[in-house]
Amino acid sequence: MSVQNFLRLFMNRLTSIIFQPPDYFSYTTIPMNKNSVKSLVLCIISLCMTVSCYSQRCNDLPSTFKSYTEAEAKIKKAKFVYVDKVATPKSSWIRGAKYYSCDGKLGFFLLVTKMGREYLFQNMPIEVWNKFRVAKSHGEFYNQSIRNKYLLKLE
Repeated sequence: MSVQNFLRLFMNRLTSIIFQPPDYFSYTTIPMNKNSVKSLVLCIISLCMTVSCYSQRCNDLPSTFKSYTEAEAKIKKAKFVYVDKVATPKSSWIRGAKYYSCDGKLGFFLLVTKMGREYLFQNMPIEVWNKFRVAKSHGEFYNQSIRNKYLLKLE
């Protein structure tokens, strides 16, 4: 459900509760006029916009990061055009992986091990991601095609 649809449904429900309250709300209803409802709606919309501003557009991510922790936090919060993930139940040491891309060509690759350790890579081509997803052995593919390549750039 999109944010617009959610807000529309929310406002319809809110308006129906305020102007036509069900019996169980009758003792708690606060008298409100249309200006009060408009003010409430504007407050809710501004709150939603404020919350959405905490996420960063992927194109605004820096090319280098101060630390691995900073990179991981910014990448996980950013809005990407393309996000994909794969579970790897047959792998003996890889739990899963995610791929984040701004342009559908290059992206960030996050590998999660069975022990919970995360490895983050940068500027990995989507073709490499697609081959990793369908590899017979994810660990073998990682070692041959990803390991020590596409390293995260730290300052």
